[in-house]
Amino acid sequence: MESLIENLIQTDGSSGVAMLHGLNLIGAVVGVTIGVIVKADLAKLTRHMSAKSLFSTLPLAMISAQRRHLAGSEKVESSE
Repeated sequence: MESLIENLIQTDGSSGVAMLHGLNLIGAVVGVTIGVIVKADLAKLTRHMSAKSLFSTLPLAMISAQRRHLAGSEKVESSE
């Protein structure tokens, strides 16, 4: 760890710059890999569920969540 810090503090800074370029390259590769995986999962999801069914189930889920929330708030009011 100390040699790493010493390399970064060198007066010419060449090894520090090279290290930063290497880290930048590794970050780019990891980012692209994650992006490809997420895109593949989204493609799989859209293949299994059409947009029509997605938009028809979303309001139902929101309504049921709202009903659960209202039922929970009524229980809180009745317990007071």
